[in-house]
Amino acid sequence: MKKNRNKINVIAKNGKRIRKDSLLFAEVAHEVADMVRETGSIFSHQKDGFIKVMLTDGDGKKVPVNIKHSTVQHWSKNNCITNDTGENFSDLIAQARLDFKAKRREKLQDEMLTLAELNLHKVLAMKTKLPVISANGKMVTNEKGKEIKREDAKLLKIQAETAMSIAERFDAKYQKTEKTENKHVVFSLSALRATVENKEKPEEE
Repeated sequence: MKKNRNKINVIAKNGKRIRKDSLLFAEVAHEVADMVRETGSIFSHQKDGFIKVMLTDGDGKKVPVNIKHSTVQHWSKNNCITNDTGENFSDLIAQARLDFKAKRREKLQDEMLTLAELNLHKVLAMKTKLPVISANGKMVTNEKGKEIKREDAKLLKIQAETAMSIAERFDAKYQKTEKTENKHVVFSLSALRATVENKEKPEEE
């Protein structure tokens, strides 16, 4: 037994009924384009070979209308034009797909940025002092039995350069300045390196 489907008569502004093969109005085209803009594809919205769109009837009410998926494909492949506004259906769908990709790309970038920020926080907050280990692999302690720690030069360098990179991004006084007329880039991490070297000496805790 065939399923009953929602059907309405699409009414033009002059009150006359529009033939089914002339259903491509701007309202329909933009409704389908919005579906593509949401998921990137028309296929994900079809059910039993039909796509349901909400159209305005003669009384100004929104009612569901089922359109064959094959009909929508026909509009797209044959560059059909909307009857009332003259818009190219294929162009609307193509733009909708671009919008979907842009939105997905933006979401991915936001997720990557969030992850990057979390990692930056970890780097800035990581401990750079490590226990001193003797040649025989034992932890070195002082006369009170407490472990001795010292700054790890590599970890401190990573932390310092990360901090400087962030400072350059958000504070103008840390930013690199470039001159093209017989001058070099004015920037140095010498102060930070000096800090690393000074802190390599063993420190008791």
